[in-house]
Amino acid sequence: GVLIGVGSSSRVSIELGAGNTETAHRLLGNAFVLTWINGIIYIVLFAAFLDPLLLLFGASEATLPYAHRYMLVLLPGCLLTNLTYGLNNIMRASGYPGRAMTTMLIGAVINVALDPLFIYVFGWGIEGAAWATDIAMAVSAIFVVAHFCRRDTTVRFRRGIYTLRLKIITGIISIGAAPALVNAAACLVNMLANRSLLGHGGDRDIGAAGILVTYSSLLVTVVLGICMGMQPVVGYNFGAGKLHRLRKAYLLAVAAASAITVAGGLAATTCPSHIARVFTTDADLIAATDRALATAMLVFPVVGFQIISTSFFQSIGNATE
Repeated sequence: GVLIGVGSSSRVSIELGAGNTETAHRLLGNAFVLTWINGIIYIVLFAAFLDPLLLLFGASEATLPYAHRYMLVLLPGCLLTNLTYGLNNIMRASGYPGRAMTTMLIGAVINVALDPLFIYVFGWGIEGAAWATDIAMAVSAIFVVAHFCRRDTTVRFRRGIYTLRLKIITGIISIGAAPALVNAAACLVNMLANRSLLGHGGDRDIGAAGILVTYSSLLVTVVLGICMGMQPVVGYNFGAGKLHRLRKAYLLAVAAASAITVAGGLAATTCPSHIARVFTTDADLIAATDRALATAMLVFPVVGFQIISTSFFQSIGNATE
């Protein structure tokens, strides 16, 4: 999803800035088709090897049944998730950040509302959480697809844009490959960490790592929001040759992102217990989380600069930087 979404949206911004609206339309069509192809392939493969993959990622005998039941329901919805995030990137890049934000908020609000209803009221348990996510992503996908069906949008669905072209595909992949590989590496690190923790500590330590990842992800999500806001501004002005505006957008984004990661890193290293208690009341898990937060978040203050700088180069088409 990142490979196609980030790669296509960055190209769309650049092409619109350069006045190449026809190429921007073809990027939308190719990204739409690639999302379906990619989604179908990985859903089929993951469904065929679900339990071995879950065990590979650190599921134990105690947690495997829950993970299996959750993923069995969630997997088909992953295609909608990819479609939503991929097209949402293009929506934002083509000049509709407000609608892009609304798309994400719709999914988030529906998910939050349906989770307790399905889990506790209907008694569906872990499957209920998965169904809530699927339904939320389905509504978001409908919203974002409807946007590109409107005649008054800058880039929209129309005839003749869905034929896959090698030049467009390579252009998407050349930019999207870097963030996709970073995400894949992060998954690999989590997989190795979970297996190591399971072997040397057990489910409690995996739980502590989960809290650490969740806390850091909450902060990183805000930074990624700044990235997403910066990306169309940088890409458009790069395509239009307005480098002074490009430079200003980058510096403002670095300042805002660094402020968030510095504050988050300081909070985790100075008062980790307070953060752990937000997620659990188990004393042993709080103690394990304290150690994880205090150690792992020491270098977190520089993460904001790194994420913004990486996104900057992707936005101007120099992903290899």
